[in-house]
Amino acid sequence: MTDRRKFIKDSCTACVGMLAFSSLASLLSSCASIPVYSTSVRDNLIQIPLTSILPDEKMKIIRSKTLAYDILLILKEDKNHISFLMKCTHQDNILVATNKGFTCNLHGSNFNLNGDVLNGPASRPLKKLKTIEEENSINIYLS
Repeated sequence: MTDRRKFIKDSCTACVGMLAFSSLASLLSSCASIPVYSTSVRDNLIQIPLTSILPDEKMKIIRSKTLAYDILLILKEDKNHISFLMKCTHQDNILVATNKGFTCNLHGSNFNLNGDVLNGPASRPLKKLKTIEEENSINIYLS
């Protein structure tokens, strides 16, 4: 009887460990691939120099100490870039960005890369920020 209990306990411990490892690996792989660019805000404008963007980059997280939320910059080949405030429209929680969209870890809302709600409880799309590529930079306007 003791051997059976030990076997069940050891098997359950191994399963839980494998599940935790695979969940952590999945989470890290989904967010680690988006580079972060730290900058400052001046006159409600963020300027990202084109020299800071690698040729194969599709996205960049923009971070500033003066902003409560990060911004996800989605880089388009046609230069019609899109930026979203990474703030859930349900209860203002910080969103996690992946290569497929955004997730709110507080209540489970999901958004696609167009900012549209895929799963609630959020019902409104993400705040899109005016984003224009000019001569030497990509400008994101906060207001």
